[in-house]
Amino acid sequence: MLALELAATGLAFGSLAALSGLGLLLTYRTTGVFNLAHGAIAMVVAYLFWWTAGEHGWPVALAAPLVLLGAGPLLGLLAYLLVFRDLQRRSAPPAQSLVATLGVFVLLVGVVAVTWGLQARHAPTLLPTHRITVGRAGIRSDALVDLTVALLALAALWLVTTRTRFGVEVRAVVDDRALAELSRVDAD
Repeated sequence: MLALELAATGLAFGSLAALSGLGLLLTYRTTGVFNLAHGAIAMVVAYLFWWTAGEHGWPVALAAPLVLLGAGPLLGLLAYLLVFRDLQRRSAPPAQSLVATLGVFVLLVGVVAVTWGLQARHAPTLLPTHRITVGRAGIRSDALVDLTVALLALAALWLVTTRTRFGVEVRAVVDDRALAELSRVDAD
């Protein structure tokens, strides 16, 4: 029974780790750059959510979509435009790519430390956290939502990258940008 309890406890953390891994995979498959700053971008988004919903009292229903669908993609786009695109265009060696993404990581961590300090913060919960009991083990409802989102993201990523023209073009650009451009693929 202990194993079931441990599995239930690890479900949320494992789902979040899977989502993070999917984000790294998506970044790598679309830019060819292994983004060490991926976690720092997620951290900035988490702090922005805490700042808007926790500190300024915005409703969670407003703050979450604004931060997750607005600020998160905007940070990713800025990182792509300012750092990753140039690395991709000139086929930078892996060492240069890793150092550049490490620089973005350090920059973002520094901005958060200067802006909000280094103490732990607790943001309002996005989802209700009902406990679902199976035998003696309990699973939180938000952990099941995390798992569902991770599985749906995996399925969507697989479908887009393998079954759509857009996905094939993105993979072609990553594999050989010049050849893809000769085939009339918009590499940007």
